[in-house]
Amino acid sequence: MNRVKIGEIVPLNSGDVRGMELSGDYLKMSGLVVTAVHPESIDISDSAIVFTYTVGGVRVTRSYSLETNGDGEITAFTAPDGTRTEVLRNG
Repeated sequence: MNRVKIGEIVPLNSGDVRGMELSGDYLKMSGLVVTAVHPESIDISDSAIVFTYTVGGVRVTRSYSLETNGDGEITAFTAPDGTRTEVLRNG
């Protein structure tokens, strides 16, 4: 029998993320599929936005630091992984 790999299902256990990772050219699923974890709370200050989640029974936070100009407009933010993004405005 000749087998051809068309996708895979592997455990996803990376830090606070647990589940299954699916990949393939075509996936068909039925039933309830949860694709996102929604935050339980969002705290906003002048310098950060903090999202709080519960993942696998563990409380997890993700913080985005904010940079602002003299008018209080957000000019850049830094994601939890350290990636800094500048905010561009037209006009």
